[in-house]
Amino acid sequence: MYLARRNYIVFLFTIVLSVLSYLYPNSVIRADLTVSAACNPVKINENFRKKSIGKHVEVLRDPDGILSYREVSSPPLSGKFKQHDESTFNHGIDTAVFWYRFTLQKTSKEESLGSLILVIPQTIKIIDLYVPVRRSNGKDVQRIQAGAYSFKENEYSDSSYPIMDLPDDVISDECIYARVDSRIDSYSMLLFSRDSFNTFIKFEYLVSGLITGILLAMMLYNLVLAVFLRDKAYAAYCIYIACINCYVSVYSGWLQGLNLLTVNMSEFILVFFSASYFFAMVFSRIFLDTPGKHRIMDRLFVGIMVLSVAVLVLNISGITNAANILAHLMGLAGPVVIMSCAAIRWGEGYRPALYYLVAWGFLYIASILTAAVGVGLLDYSYVIRTFALGTGAAFESIILSWALSDRIRSLREEGERLREKERRLTELSITDELTGLYNRRWFSSKIDSEMDHARRLGRPLSLVIVDIDHFKQFNDKYGHAQGDRVLAEMGKTIFDTVRLYDIPCRYGGEEFAIILPGANGNNGFAVAERLRKSFARKKIVVPGRSPIGATISIGVAQMGNEESADSFFQRADDALYRAKNGGRNRVILDDL
Repeated sequence: MYLARRNYIVFLFTIVLSVLSYLYPNSVIRADLTVSAACNPVKINENFRKKSIGKHVEVLRDPDGILSYREVSSPPLSGKFKQHDESTFNHGIDTAVFWYRFTLQKTSKEESLGSLILVIPQTIKIIDLYVPVRRSNGKDVQRIQAGAYSFKENEYSDSSYPIMDLPDDVISDECIYARVDSRIDSYSMLLFSRDSFNTFIKFEYLVSGLITGILLAMMLYNLVLAVFLRDKAYAAYCIYIACINCYVSVYSGWLQGLNLLTVNMSEFILVFFSASYFFAMVFSRIFLDTPGKHRIMDRLFVGIMVLSVAVLVLNISGITNAANILAHLMGLAGPVVIMSCAAIRWGEGYRPALYYLVAWGFLYIASILTAAVGVGLLDYSYVIRTFALGTGAAFESIILSWALSDRIRSLREEGERLREKERRLTELSITDELTGLYNRRWFSSKIDSEMDHARRLGRPLSLVIVDIDHFKQFNDKYGHAQGDRVLAEMGKTIFDTVRLYDIPCRYGGEEFAIILPGANGNNGFAVAERLRKSFARKKIVVPGRSPIGATISIGVAQMGNEESADSFFQRADDALYRAKNGGRNRVILDDL
């Protein structure tokens, strides 16, 4: 009866302790449940500052995550721990819970081990630490809980990862147990003195703040350009940089560590990853113009966009393991597709693609290193795991901004080339190739508009018709090649005689027409007379012959108030024929 009552009391006491430990995770477990240390102890003295304790730890894998501290700290499970031989932990993609144990050994003359801080510099879901402590009534075990779900209970509530302040009365040479439940299975365990830890965390926040600041600065700068330039590429860039900034901030723990949000941001890491890759593909399609230039590459970009949505759907559906694997594969393959397309476009002469190639090269190197650590291909590195992706993204954002600037420059240069080409084509369509003067088509399109313009302004307008005397006989005697030289010389002489805003045209054959805005009949006559005398002084050198001269006959007319273009031209042409019939090499002004 006595034994039964005693067992009943112990059973009730155990239930009370369990309830208390659940309600107060940092409370003391009132039972001496530690076992003798079998680990390689971490030696602590008065000069201790920092140490990675991976090689001092023993590991037990809990596939279903159901084992309790009492079970793993007691036989037979306590004898199944295996020594860990690396300074870091790389379990690959594994959903299991891992138990660790290690011991601290005092080697100084101090009464206690001092103020020590255990850190796992990674966004861990939950970690429970069971620490043997000495109390006035004997040995106890204190449970300390930290992780993504319990930052508010931590003294270092502004931290981005589990930081556990060990009690000053930790018992030397007794096993400390840690239960780690994490979706990220590559990390290290660091033990700090308090002063050393303060220096460590200041450095981390300095670098993380610098990375975030660069990304924000690039986003805001290009957002202003997007507003003023109304360019879709700038808008896509800003959305992409905003997404990757959120992803990097959550991945490194920086956003969670700011302690501004009450939700666990690590739960949204795949959401930001999906959004980053989705808008990276949108930006790439616009920047590299794959819909119009490379259909195959464009389909690959669209395929990656579909995979981004798939990662998001899997994550929302709770299939996080598959979502993580797909995300890692996208992280390795996505930049290859982008850089391949950028290299092709650069090879085609699209200069901004080189910046794009270099920018994604930075991010790809960072992604490879981060993914390789994430899946256990490389040993865990705090610097790589925490800063590589953010540093790569910061460099990428800067170089992509240069790429956008160079793209705008290239588009402007291309626009100028197109405008010059268009101007040249227009010029060819309205210019006579031999003389360099406007052609008959241009004359026909301008005479009406110039007459209307002159009437609106109340200004005079004159028309000059020029014909080379005896040009047919010249061609028959000296050949068409020499005749072309005469025509070219005529065009040059007209150019040298008229004003910049006059409209000189080759009307057809050896006949020329000049529209003189603002000139009355007398002004037109003076221009025509000057042209006649200038051309009469010209000499055409014909091989094997003496230099040959040529003359011109000119008719001039001033526009009447109500006459049509046909009537205006006819009067000038009639004056020309009177000049020819009057003996040629002369100017005749038609009287209204």
